[in-house]
Amino acid sequence: MLAISVSMVPVALAALFLGWAGAQEATGRIAVIDVQRIFREAQSAKSLQEELDVRRGTIEAELRRREHELRQADLDLRRARASLAAPDFQARSQALAKQAAGLEADAREGGLDLDRRSKEGFAEIRAALLAVVGQIAEARRLDIVLTSSAMVLQNPDLDLTDEALVRLDQALPVAGSGSQPARGDQ
Repeated sequence: MLAISVSMVPVALAALFLGWAGAQEATGRIAVIDVQRIFREAQSAKSLQEELDVRRGTIEAELRRREHELRQADLDLRRARASLAAPDFQARSQALAKQAAGLEADAREGGLDLDRRSKEGFAEIRAALLAVVGQIAEARRLDIVLTSSAMVLQNPDLDLTDEALVRLDQALPVAGSGSQPARGDQ
């Protein structure tokens, strides 16, 4: 077992205190930002989500319409099977299978387009947010800005989220508008 002599306790406490004081001086000015909240509440994020929802709805409606047409054509083909020659039935059946494969490919492509637009939009928002946070940090002479998700405890006075949200909404009201803030603006 580790034995600590009574005479070492004051030395250990002094070292702990001096270490804490040194750490405080080295820390500099720190602030915190809630990035997840900003991505939920920013005008640009909301408009992007609305845009994606509309696109998704349009794609899904078109796919449902085409799927219904294919099902109806398949049903009509099955009904006409007895009256069709085997080569004619085979040709129509292959044409329907080709249309179904095209529908599946279009569904995949629609999903990829939505994913691509989402990534592009949120990358634009992230870039604008980074510029805004950089401007705030520069104006306040901050050394470090941390995400609130990395914090266990924090002083609410260190939170820049509200200010960053207001500035982001001014700088980028709609993702895809191309109005990225320049460094040093505002």
